[in-house]
Amino acid sequence: MPRPRNKKPILLLIAGPNGSGKSTTVARLSQVGQLGVLVNADVIADSMARRKGEGRPSPETQWQAALAAEEMRWALVSQRVSFATETVMSDLDRWPRFILEAKSQGYRIVLFFITTRDPSINVGRVAERVLAGGHAVDQNKIVNRFHKVMQQVLPVVLNLVDEALLFDNSEIKTGAVAVLAKSDGRLTPLVLENLLPDWAAKLLKLH
Repeated sequence: MPRPRNKKPILLLIAGPNGSGKSTTVARLSQVGQLGVLVNADVIADSMARRKGEGRPSPETQWQAALAAEEMRWALVSQRVSFATETVMSDLDRWPRFILEAKSQGYRIVLFFITTRDPSINVGRVAERVLAGGHAVDQNKIVNRFHKVMQQVLPVVLNLVDEALLFDNSEIKTGAVAVLAKSDGRLTPLVLENLLPDWAAKLLKLH
């Protein structure tokens, strides 16, 4: 049965640099039943790797999975299906264009963004993940993507989404802490402004 055109579908973007803790956030949301359809290139890559008999997804398999995830996202938007997707969000051309297309299809866009205060934290966490059997990401790529996401992509995407919740996940003891929220076109701090991490304070000044 076709979805009623007056009911807004929801696109949930769970984004952040490699090693920030996106997968942990996804797992928690799944446990409390807040995720429906989830598009995740890493999950697709793992499935492809098993079918190919690879111990870990090869670079070729990771690329194929990224393409498959991209096609899936566009197909879901064309059908106005609510879904969530996990992404590093490092492509300044792709993500604003995709979000604008989703908005043109009537989606309400919600962003959960998870990051740390320094890319060295992300490098260390990815290394720990690899030791535990997870997939590797080149160290230089982690650092370059971190700066691109934080300095170029996030400020643009934040202006496009309808709602956002931004987390700092720098400290293992505290875990991911919500520090900023966007609603009704306004970005507001969720902690005292003098306690905001530098990246969050810079975003707040821009808005």
